[in-house]
Amino acid sequence: MSTLPPLAADGIADELARLAPADDGARHVLLDVAYDPWPSRLSAAWEARGGLVLHGLEMLVYQAVEQIVLFTGREDARSREVIDVMCDSVGVPRRAA
Repeated sequence: MSTLPPLAADGIADELARLAPADDGARHVLLDVAYDPWPSRLSAAWEARGGLVLHGLEMLVYQAVEQIVLFTGREDARSREVIDVMCDSVGVPRRAA
C-alpha cells in the first residue's frame, strides 16, 4: 500500500524497475492512492513486474460518500445510484450490484 504524496515514491519505483520480475506465481497487489499523476511511476513499475495495481480513486469515492453522510446525515448518499454517479465523474469502473 502506498499513501505517499505525488512523486514521492519515484525513487522506490526506480529501484523496483531494476529488480527482476517476481517468479513465484503469485499476483501481488499494490493499492496506490496517488491519483495525480496517474499512473504513478510506482504503479507503472509494479505492473511491469506482473503485479496488479488498484488506484486510490475508488477509495476516495467511498471516503467522499461517508463524508457526505457525516456532514449532512443523509444515509441515502450510500445508495448505488449516488455511488455510480460519483464513480462515473472520476472514471472509476462501477462495481457489480
